[in-house]
Amino acid sequence: MDTKERIREIIADQLGCTPSEISDTGDFVVDLGTDPLDSVEITMSIEEEYDIEIPDSDVMSLMNLKSVVDYVNTRLKNK
Repeated sequence: MDTKERIREIIADQLGCTPSEISDTGDFVVDLGTDPLDSVEITMSIEEEYDIEIPDSDVMSLMNLKSVVDYVNTRLKNK
């Protein structure tokens, strides 16, 4: 499974929705109704899955699937 699909599954699991409800560029807050606790849980799950650390200052810029995937791929390359 590629990074994008795995992250889509992680987000869907945390939000209790189906992966198909998560578009590449849809805003997590506007389109999926995420709240700050959801963001923390998603971040922690992604950190655990990919063994990376996402600083709090970066979390606010991760507002859709594409931005999360790009961020994780960059962090994995620089690991």
